Amino acid sequence: MDACLWLLRHGVAPARLTWIKPRDSWLLDRAAIQPGSQFARGVLRDFSNQLNAVLEAESLPDLFRILEDKGCLQRIDTSVEPTMYRCAILSKSELEELRRISDVVRMGHVQSIEPGRITLEGGTLDIDGSALYIDCSADGFARIAPTTVFTDEGIALQAVRTCQPAFSAAVIGHVEATYPDDETKNAYCNPVPYPSDPIDWLRMMLAFNKNQLQWFTDPDMMAWVDASRLNVLHHVSAGVSERAREKIISVLNSNMPVINDKLEKLLAQAGYADD
Repeated sequence: MDACLWLLRHGVAPARLTWIKPRDSWLLDRAAIQPGSQFARGVLRDFSNQLNAVLEAESLPDLFRILEDKGCLQRIDTSVEPTMYRCAILSKSELEELRRISDVVRMGHVQSIEPGRITLEGGTLDIDGSALYIDCSADGFARIAPTTVFTDEGIALQAVRTCQPAFSAAVIGHVEATYPDDETKNAYCNPVPYPSDPIDWLRMMLAFNKNQLQWFTDPDMMAWVDASRLNVLHHVSAGVSERAREKIISVLNSNMPVINDKLEKLLAQAGYADD
């Protein structure tokens, strides 16, 4: 997506682009996770919409329909059901730009390239021999199985909050410097899996909610979390009174176990065990 946006911004006509897209993706709205006080209301609204979507959903397809209706997730082509979710972010204007590219090839991953021809999993594609091929298939993060963060062997850096690797690293550093033993540290830093498929949206929320519930039990931890500029919710906390903040935490503390139960129910209903 970034490569296509770069080309469009530098004057390449959409008609000249052929986009090989093995999987369509669910996408996050940039405005809903943007730091800064001017985005605080939208961030809080999106967070509330996500929780309500889980409570309202009767099935996995129903959940993603509701998330899209509430603006929590979006897709480039509304006629294609996404089979990927990687925490990718697009603004509304970026989304509209990418929709200008009409030549989209959905024939799986590239197997080989030769002059005038691309071989894909689903067949071959004849291409102008003068075409420039741009490989933008590298992962931003290595996909590793979740593992214990703190062990005698060292610290395994992983996400501990959904779609926030930088903040997750800061949390792990703070916990390492603050708490005395690995058992306590790991209680604050259960790994949140890196996503690949839409089902991972649920797995990530479930794992992070468990961390958040643990953080709620420790006022010192919550004070640090609220003060961290890497925390996308920092400006939400900074923009409300202490009384309002305490009320928000109380409501979340009461509702998150219910949300988690519903997430586990949806996962089980769809045939996925909670890892």
